[in-house]
Amino acid sequence: MKQYRLVRFLIFLLSLFICFVTIHSQCPPTLPAPQPMPPPPPGPPSKGLFLLFFLQLTLVSRVLLVFFYGYIPMTPTYLNVIPMLHQLTYFQHYIARVKKLVGQEKGDQIITNGLAIVFAGSNDMGITYYGPGAQWVKDDIYSFTSNMVESATSFAMQLYGYGARHIGVAGMTPLGCIPAQRTLKGGPHRKCAQDVNYAVQIFNTKLSIALDHLAKTLPDSKLVFMDIYSPFSQILENPADYGFEVINRGCCGTGLVETGPLCNEETSTVCRNISAYLFWDSFHPSQRLYEILTKKLVKKYIPLLF
Repeated sequence: MKQYRLVRFLIFLLSLFICFVTIHSQCPPTLPAPQPMPPPPPGPPSKGLFLLFFLQLTLVSRVLLVFFYGYIPMTPTYLNVIPMLHQLTYFQHYIARVKKLVGQEKGDQIITNGLAIVFAGSNDMGITYYGPGAQWVKDDIYSFTSNMVESATSFAMQLYGYGARHIGVAGMTPLGCIPAQRTLKGGPHRKCAQDVNYAVQIFNTKLSIALDHLAKTLPDSKLVFMDIYSPFSQILENPADYGFEVINRGCCGTGLVETGPLCNEETSTVCRNISAYLFWDSFHPSQRLYEILTKKLVKKYIPLLF
């Protein structure tokens, strides 16, 4: 595979891709994976390996972490985490610090040649619309997903305005198949919640179309929609091909509902063979799944972003 030398790797994250990172987030202590880990990436402390770490290892890039918690304003309010606009403020602060260190011209080059990746939407859908936040949502799923897409494209435009030119925006995974949604909406056999997956597909389709249109209006940009739904579904449909044995519950605790504060050293046990599990807890993928997805995304989308 062609090698890419990145000056900076900018990450804007939410939900499925943030569970183990403790910078700015209020994620509780989680159980360590029961196997040796490679050294953590330089920079912010981490409590586990997740997609960002594997992206860094794969691309051999230097990393700036900027967390992004939700397209819908209600989501960060409900979760008591940092809203999206604050992430852009942090990005501005970063740009100012870089230019102070290396000068205006070199600073502009660093931002222009960097890779910005946005992972968001799962908490909006899984918690705000189909979870405990649903009682405050008045929109139908079509209006709700349109609002999400509008926020996503606005965010991408603002990144471009600050100098980013290589921007990848990921869609959502088949959220109806995570253990928590199987427990809540999958019936006695805990099947995938097809209404949730349908909603995710609505969002992904709208986002892909919107980003394609937006890219044509932004000169010298590489703005790419990253389909993560398809490779995730492929693994769900053929888990044995990837070495997974358990796909409908997480490794932590019962694996049916635990996540966040319910998944900790005091109250939860850990499965004996975590590598056999598709999910770490009832919401977040396991380390092996992150690694597999990362390789698929890098192979397909990095060439399109440069």
